[in-house]
Amino acid sequence: YMWVGTRNKLNRYDGCEFKVLDCYDPVADRRNNNIAALCEDTSRNLWIGTDEGVFVYDPVLETFTYLERWLNLGEDGSFLYNWVSNIVADKEGNMWIVLPSRGILKVNIQTRAYQLYPITEHTVFGKGGPLSLIVDEQGTIWAGCIEQGICRYNKEKDEFVQVLKDSGIFQGKGVYAMLSYKEFLFIALHEGRLLKYN
Repeated sequence: YMWVGTRNKLNRYDGCEFKVLDCYDPVADRRNNNIAALCEDTSRNLWIGTDEGVFVYDPVLETFTYLERWLNLGEDGSFLYNWVSNIVADKEGNMWIVLPSRGILKVNIQTRAYQLYPITEHTVFGKGGPLSLIVDEQGTIWAGCIEQGICRYNKEKDEFVQVLKDSGIFQGKGVYAMLSYKEFLFIALHEGRLLKYN
């Protein structure tokens, strides 16, 4: 299938026709169809980022599960009820979810363990939250931020660290999207510039 996320529901194209799906979890009583991000995990489930959180779609059962319920968080999961700008899968079975007003959430799809890298004054996102995320060809995880440019995930320290922090090229700018190609990282700024980093 080809999946298309729109402001008006999820669309599935099978090569002949479109089927429109309503992102609704009847158990959690959550619905949102303003879709900004899509990513398939290794189990072929589709992760759907909306402006009010994440839904996990099981294409076999054709069911939507709100992430708060999927993780079995109860009321502790209220931080998930936020705009999602990007979702990316890494090679280790993790889903990385960008919540621009909260930080970056890492979810392991096998264990359902999760880790939030929050926006606080004591973290790298303190001066500008994340907007985009990418896993490059070597498996390095990069976050594009507002005002701070790019950050790289340090697996040993389990934290994001800022890259090019003294260059000044990202001041007043947001990293809207990134693309990994060979040894280069192409960085698209919200303000209309494209940068190349290696």
